[in-house]
Amino acid sequence: MDNSVTVIFVLLGLSAVLGYWFLRRENQRDRDSATARAKLSKEDKAILRANAMNYVLPVPNASVPTEKEQGFGLQDIAWQATEVVLDVRRPQEKDLNRLGKGAGVAIVATRDKGETTATVVVRLRDLLENDYFTGELQEDSSDELGLKEGQAVTFHSNHIKAVFP
Repeated sequence: MDNSVTVIFVLLGLSAVLGYWFLRRENQRDRDSATARAKLSKEDKAILRANAMNYVLPVPNASVPTEKEQGFGLQDIAWQATEVVLDVRRPQEKDLNRLGKGAGVAIVATRDKGETTATVVVRLRDLLENDYFTGELQEDSSDELGLKEGQAVTFHSNHIKAVFP
């Protein structure tokens, strides 16, 4: 009986220590993020706020690739633009609304939870409901991703990094 009580107290103590460590680590990440945001210019902060206000959560679509199913996923560039100031500004909503069949766009494919990325050019084939598109890859990606020219891909307007004529 005494051994089981001791084991229980040891496990509770270990759980408390691990919980404390995890919360401290998360708190440090929050402070680091707040420090990084404090260093942004007023213009950059306004851009992030505007992007956050305009962000629309996509309606789920089973055709959009995922790492689990297709071996690669797509970055949500619109969401990323709410978190960090992008090097290249994301296309504006009016530009995205003008997209039609045959237009070229760039999307970012990922693997290994974002560790491996490649920007790929896609030619639009079909405009689907809820701001989704089907397109065809215009070039092979890096070997790590294994994407091939001509491969079909379905994506949301949030995935678009750039628009080409």
